[in-house]
Amino acid sequence: MRILKTAVLIIPSLVLILVLFLSPAEHTGYSSEAEQDISALEDDLERLREKLHLAEVQLQQVYYSPQQAELLLTHYEPTTGNITVQANLPSNAQQNAAQTDKAAIGIETNATSNQAASDTVAALRQLASDSPFDVEEQINTLLLSEHPNDLAALSRIIYEWRQEPQSLPDYLVTAIYDNGHNDNLRRISAQVLAQRGDYSLLEDYVAAQSEAINSNQDQQRSQALYALSQTNNYLAVPLIQPLLNDPSASIRADALMALRATGNGSHVAIAQELVGDSNQQISALAKEVVNLLNQLPDDARQRVSQDDIKQNTPEL
Repeated sequence: MRILKTAVLIIPSLVLILVLFLSPAEHTGYSSEAEQDISALEDDLERLREKLHLAEVQLQQVYYSPQQAELLLTHYEPTTGNITVQANLPSNAQQNAAQTDKAAIGIETNATSNQAASDTVAALRQLASDSPFDVEEQINTLLLSEHPNDLAALSRIIYEWRQEPQSLPDYLVTAIYDNGHNDNLRRISAQVLAQRGDYSLLEDYVAAQSEAINSNQDQQRSQALYALSQTNNYLAVPLIQPLLNDPSASIRADALMALRATGNGSHVAIAQELVGDSNQQISALAKEVVNLLNQLPDDARQRVSQDDIKQNTPEL
C-alpha cells in the first residue's frame, strides 16, 4: 500500500521536473517528441491513480488487518488492477477448508478471519518462492500485531509449514515462540520444532507451567494442567504427577485428565494410586485412565506427530 502511495506522490514530481527541464523558454531543443513523452507520463499517472483507488476499494470490502493488507498489496497485479493472491489449496481442499483445517489455527475467531488468515498464508507462500528474507520480515510484522487474524495466520503458517524448513527455518520457529504472546502459538511452535527433532522449546514450554502448577490458586493450577495436557507428550508428566494428590477433587480430576493425554504405559502405577480415591468420580476416572495407559507401550508419546499438534488446537 505504501509502495503505491509513494509512487503516486513521486511520479507527479518527475513529470514536473521533465516539464521544467524541457521548457521551450530555456531549452531550444524542445520538440513535439518530448511533449508526447510528457503526455504519456501523465496518462500513466492517471492509470496508476485509478488502480490505487481500485485496490483501496477492494481492501475495504474484505476483513484484513493492516499487516495483511500490506502483504496482499505486495501482490497487486498492475495490469488488471486485481489482487491476485489465491489460497494455495486444491479445489476439493478449498471446499472443505473450514472442516479439515480449523484445528490447525489455534485462535478462536470467525469464518471471515479464517479466510483472511488463509489469504495471508497464500501470500507468504508466494513470497517464499521469491525471497525468504521477505517471508521473515512479514512474519516479524505479524508477530508485532495483536489482531486475531494475524495470530490465526501465524498458527496456520507454523502448522502448514511444519515439514518445510526451507520456507519456515528453525530459527524463525524459535523467534515465533520467543516473541509470541499467545499460548497456543507458543505451544504449536514448540511442537513443530520437536517434530523436526529439537525438543528444547517443548521442554521450555513445559517448564514454563511450573509456577502456575505450584500456585495456591486452583484456577491457575487447573489452567496449567490444561496447557500441559495439550502437549500430548510424556515430558509433561513430572509436573502433572504431584497434583494427583491435590486436596481439591477438581484439581485431582484435571490432573488425571492431563495424565490421560500425556502419559504412557510406564505411568500406569501413578494413575492406579487414585483408583481407591474416596471420591467415587475420581476413582472411576482413575480406572478409565489406567485402562487407557495399559494399552500404550512404555515409549509412547515421546515423539511429536502431526496429530499431536493438531488434535487439541481450538477450532475457528
